[in-house]
Amino acid sequence: MWINQINGKQYLGSHLGSPNDGYIGSGVYFSRAIKKYGIDKFKRTIIEDNIPDDELRDREQYYLDVYDVLNNENFYNLSPHASGGFVHINSNPELKKANVDRFKDLFKNTEHPKGFKGKQHSYESWKKTRSGWKEWADTNLKRPVLQFSKNDEFIQQFESITAAAKSVNGSPSNIKYTIEGKFKTAYSYKWKYLP
Repeated sequence: MWINQINGKQYLGSHLGSPNDGYIGSGVYFSRAIKKYGIDKFKRTIIEDNIPDDELRDREQYYLDVYDVLNNENFYNLSPHASGGFVHINSNPELKKANVDRFKDLFKNTEHPKGFKGKQHSYESWKKTRSGWKEWADTNLKRPVLQFSKNDEFIQQFESITAAAKSVNGSPSNIKYTIEGKFKTAYSYKWKYLP
């Protein structure tokens, strides 16, 4: 449990690694709060430790239910399920639409910082943006990834971050952060791009 020392809001999550491996959490709202306030304004409390890997999701679900995170405005969590907010929202069409509508309402009266509100990109601009995204995705999301033990022993190679994350039932972003050096390990492993 991470607790914001300024506003009291909390984030509840689970982690397969050790308490001191640098992992913070991957919740969208929680990550935004860290950027806004700084990690030093959050206090971490370990609710339960030494849980077998195959029981971790069940224990996380137990605490998500106990704190009723979806209906409790004091939590940054987006999902009441241990599968995570992104999976939860995008697998449920009603929740996905509600989330999109919520952001539309949130920003409908907010001026665009560059005065673009109410305008549309040209087709050429859209094509450039799309091709830039495709190039970024091809470069970053489809790069082969290598998995290592904590002792730097090579384990296996994956075709992408997504494939690596699926192998450990984890999040691609945590593996990406490890590759970038933000975390020491993710899911008890070290990760690197294939040179």
